[in-house]
Amino acid sequence: MTSVLKQVQAWSKNPSGTTLVRTVGDTHLGSATKTLQAEGIVTDFYTSLNLSDYVTAYALLGSEWQSATTYAKFREGYLNTSEVTISEVSSVNKGDDEMEVKAMITANERKDGEYILSQYRVEYQLGYENGQMKILHGKGKKVK
Repeated sequence: MTSVLKQVQAWSKNPSGTTLVRTVGDTHLGSATKTLQAEGIVTDFYTSLNLSDYVTAYALLGSEWQSATTYAKFREGYLNTSEVTISEVSSVNKGDDEMEVKAMITANERKDGEYILSQYRVEYQLGYENGQMKILHGKGKKVK
């Protein structure tokens, strides 16, 4: 397990070979392109979770977020979620090659042996690391 974890951590610092990760060499993209890219990365994040591809989802996170959350802890946090749908996706260009993406997610989560649907408003800050747009920070609030 330790060698696999080391491989995952090394891969997440330099992902390759996946169709879900978008890479861009030129960080000076037009506003519409950055909007599409940022919204696409957040959508890819949830698509990866739905496919139980936690490695790809984790690789979409920026280095600061990864440093604060181990891969094992990240994966563990989603093991009781069977499916997530994303809607109401919007984004705002925050300048300096940073984007803010907001969305509503509905998660089918297992609690006390039963699955329940929970809704969250999520907000992510995206920016570039080594020429790749990453999810730098995020937060969510449960909607009652």
